[in-house]
Amino acid sequence: MRRPNVNPLLALAACAVVGTGGCDPAPVVDLPAAVDEFEANRASVQYRMEAVDARLAAWDVPDDRTAQEQFAAEWKEEWDDIEREVKKLKKQLTRLSRSFDRQFARMQRVARTIDSPQVRAEELSENAELQRRWLTTVAEAHTNFKKMDEQVRAARDFHKTFRLAVMRGRAEAKLAEVRGLSQQVKGTAAELEKVTTEGRALIR
Repeated sequence: MRRPNVNPLLALAACAVVGTGGCDPAPVVDLPAAVDEFEANRASVQYRMEAVDARLAAWDVPDDRTAQEQFAAEWKEEWDDIEREVKKLKKQLTRLSRSFDRQFARMQRVARTIDSPQVRAEELSENAELQRRWLTTVAEAHTNFKKMDEQVRAARDFHKTFRLAVMRGRAEAKLAEVRGLSQQVKGTAAELEKVTTEGRALIR
């Protein structure tokens, strides 16, 4: 007889509420909320970068050097905010990973209590596949964060290098350079959406 298609994470959540049948009665980590929190901040970073892109595309370098200096100062404020959001996003990924680690450990404990050797093996195999997918996603996210850290550092210095370009009369060339940088950060933020996609697939 075919086993019912039950999401192991949701089944474990119900099990923990009841606290019987070999289940761990510890409080359940709210994984859907953790995934949603990560996605909200990731989308915010991507939205901020899209806004920066639009602003850069529409901005014509004025001849007035005071206006150019003002642009550099405003850029610094904008990127200080973006950098804070990126740091927050990294912390959220760490919390989310720990939540999944705890939940997977509990799933393993429950699966090992199954009497039928065949069913137990099937459940342990399913757990292993879920964990493999998640760990692959997290590893890719860490790689993307390393790229983003480098991009953010470069953007953080832009207000200084742009001011120097203004002093040298080469503001337009420097602006073209930073347009490419903002596109890179936006692309990296978009790649991090895989964490949300995979996280939601695991708890669906």
